Amino acid sequence: MQEPVQDLSGVWEVRLKDGRKFSALLPGTLDENHIGDPDRPEKQWHGNTGAITTRFTRKYTYTGQAEFQRTVIPDRNPAGGRMILTAERSRALSLTVNGEKAESIIPGTLS
Repeated sequence: MQEPVQDLSGVWEVRLKDGRKFSALLPGTLDENHIGDPDRPEKQWHGNTGAITTRFTRKYTYTGQAEFQRTVIPDRNPAGGRMILTAERSRALSLTVNGEKAESIIPGTLS
């Protein structure tokens, strides 16, 4: 029997390590949600004074911890049941559920 799936896409609260707060639409990146610092031409490493047209670049950049928060009430998951959360394009993740750190089943993952 296939386990029920609950779509967690939608609006999430995001708090950056420096205290700034935003709303973000997931799925999506911080860049797509205009979270971080604008990538201004005068900050670009090669001194270009215009937009970089020879490679892909982010319009907003952020390096550091970003906390995503949302209240999730499982539709069909009984108390104590298993939940699987899939996150893509992330570097280091941790998961807290009701204030408690969720342990991974497979080391180096959040499975």
